[in-house]
Amino acid sequence: MPFFDFHCHPGMKCRLAPKGQEPSPWQNITVQAQVLKIIKINISPMFADALDSQASLQQLWKGGVNLFGLVIHSIENKLALQLLEKPIIRNGHVLQLDPQKLERMGKGNDYFSITKEELKRLTDNNLPPQTMGLPAGTQLKFIKSMAEYDRNDLNTLHALLILEGSQNLFNDYSAPGFKEDFIKNLDELSGNFRIFAINPCHFQQQPIGNQAFAMQFLKNTPFFPLERGISEWGFEAIKAIYDRGIFVDTKHMGWYTRIELYRIRQEWGITLPLICTHAGVTGISNLERLGYFYDRPPLDEGENEQAVWRVRYLKKWGLVKDTAYNMSSLNLYDEDIEEILLSGGMIGVSLDQRIIGFPADEPLLYQEGIQPTDLDFISKKEANVFFGPVDPAHCPPREENNDEVMNFDDADSQNRGNTGDLHALYFLNQVLHIISVAKNSKRGLKIADAVRSICIGSDLDGLVNPLDCCMDTTAYPAFKDQLLKVMSKKAFWKGTGFSFGEINIAGLLDGIFFNNAEAFLLKYYV
Repeated sequence: MPFFDFHCHPGMKCRLAPKGQEPSPWQNITVQAQVLKIIKINISPMFADALDSQASLQQLWKGGVNLFGLVIHSIENKLALQLLEKPIIRNGHVLQLDPQKLERMGKGNDYFSITKEELKRLTDNNLPPQTMGLPAGTQLKFIKSMAEYDRNDLNTLHALLILEGSQNLFNDYSAPGFKEDFIKNLDELSGNFRIFAINPCHFQQQPIGNQAFAMQFLKNTPFFPLERGISEWGFEAIKAIYDRGIFVDTKHMGWYTRIELYRIRQEWGITLPLICTHAGVTGISNLERLGYFYDRPPLDEGENEQAVWRVRYLKKWGLVKDTAYNMSSLNLYDEDIEEILLSGGMIGVSLDQRIIGFPADEPLLYQEGIQPTDLDFISKKEANVFFGPVDPAHCPPREENNDEVMNFDDADSQNRGNTGDLHALYFLNQVLHIISVAKNSKRGLKIADAVRSICIGSDLDGLVNPLDCCMDTTAYPAFKDQLLKVMSKKAFWKGTGFSFGEINIAGLLDGIFFNNAEAFLLKYYV
């Protein structure tokens, strides 16, 4: 059986290298720092884990991934500018991160050209370099329907085109005529490729709708969500996407933006399912979203047009022993999960440690007694819908009961322990929570509805900190075997809300790693 990945970035890192020195998208990149222009040393492990290749075309091939969502991310200008603020990057001391290219991206007036350039580079390099010695016929192939897919051809990487962020289809979304440019560019690109899905939102504020805060490793302020739900023109843009048979990927949409999407889908009679290609789950209903604040009420932060509410969430324990959740509004509430399942859609579970709840961000702070939390920012324009009638400044913090939430000793211990085995449990906690939402649903969902709607959506090569048990796509076969061994032990199921034998383990894993996505695409990608 082949493998499937709903969301990965095989072309992004290679295009960030200096012009004329870009490696092939088939090549594995090891990002290094250059010191004194002579000595080359590997950079810090955490930074390297995010920047080293995780899903190059060669790695996909080695992992048996012959069907996947190939993501194009024309990097937002604020992200590029924030990277350039790092002297080691600005001075050209991180190989494969070209300051001149980042400067171009930092202008924010050339997004669509960069999107097309990345696609051209991928199509021009659809064959691996002969020096790699891969079998004859090995190739990358963008497919326009499942009629072009051959599950038995493990040497062809069949790609579905996904655009992460609406900026990919703008020239400059702060310039006059940006609305017309979006539609024109959408149709131009659709004339050459079939676009499978679009994320209307991403890291920074864009015209279609308000994003969820998602930037954890750079300065917060440029990535604040500042607007309210879907904009007036955003409704037109989303309708244009659906009218062309393109899926809307809900990842990176703010919570209220998602609520508005569900409403207009019902009003418009949209039957194309919802998808979330690289998700984490909060582990709670959205009705509980005000119940896990850490230490103090939300903080009034920023001024004037940059005003937001700063929120820190405690980490609620998961269904699987020793796991917890990331409850930031970037992740799916139970009601989001229900909406996707009821639509017949798919949820790709992320392989980013932080997204699926592992307390990876500040291990040194945990040793000093700082509680593990997850950071979020809520737009003041959405305060009345997110916080309701309660003044955010008077929302009470939750009692730090270790029976309910993780504490600093737990987080410290987890970072010191066998993180490979533990990360596998965190992944399974995400899976079982999605299934538990269906099991406990009062809207007609059954366990089987969830079991057939989950897949891998790794986000590898998207600047993520991967699971220690699955650092890149070559590990998928071993990762699947590891999960099978874990779930085959009766003790694993204790306290999960499921009995041993209630779920067909082998069938569940076959579905997650391939069968569910194939069945979904055979139905909807025709």
